[in-house]
Amino acid sequence: MYQGGEGKHVCRCRKGVARYIVSPIAYLVYSYFIILDYLLRIKPDVVLLDITHGVNYMPMLTRGALAYTVDI
Repeated sequence: MYQGGEGKHVCRCRKGVARYIVSPIAYLVYSYFIILDYLLRIKPDVVLLDITHGVNYMPMLTRGALAYTVDI
């Protein structure tokens, strides 16, 4: 289960326990590549972003990732 935020986290899953380190920058980079890949495939004329809800820093960083991808 993802706990969010920066720091060390534990993920318990069917295959055991995984420990990982998460940072907001990792989320920003991942979001950028996902958004870029999607937009290059569909080639939209307009992009609308709904950030009315999200977890902690995610709405702000999603907007930042989109800003790197398109002109806002």
